[in-house]
Amino acid sequence: MLENFLKGSIDGDVINHYLRLLAQRQVQLENQVEQLTTELRRGHLQAAELALVNAKDSDIPVPPLMIDTQIQPELMAQLVNYLPAIFQGFWYTVSPYELMKITGTQQKPVIASPYSGPSYNEIVAIIEHIQSLPNQEQTVIATICQQLQKAYHLRTHCAGHFWLQKMEK
Repeated sequence: MLENFLKGSIDGDVINHYLRLLAQRQVQLENQVEQLTTELRRGHLQAAELALVNAKDSDIPVPPLMIDTQIQPELMAQLVNYLPAIFQGFWYTVSPYELMKITGTQQKPVIASPYSGPSYNEIVAIIEHIQSLPNQEQTVIATICQQLQKAYHLRTHCAGHFWLQKMEK
């Protein structure tokens, strides 16, 4: 009965016309979203590259970390992998130059440009690797992380958050 009412009161050509208009508009909106996403990614990568370049010769006063252990080159190489897995957007907040100054090492870490953060699976694998390290190494890494978090107001990834909480106890 409803079907008969709709057939008699609505012209099929009108419905098809509006469906075509909706489909065209949907395609336009999808194209706009894709274009804006591409521009956003490009701008984000350019901003990260600029931050890395500008921080290279920065005269920003960077306080040293207060840890008892000397940061060895091997640990610095590990930190380059660990810190982005522990903290969200680490290299967008802390430049390689600042990390070099903070840790008191003489060699600036080399970061791929453009840098893309670790995937969820990589984060989990790195945190599991950190947890397999001897307690003394974990304590040094946790101390560095806690001080960086305070100094730069860094946000942790979920897995990194639970590991840091465990280390604070």
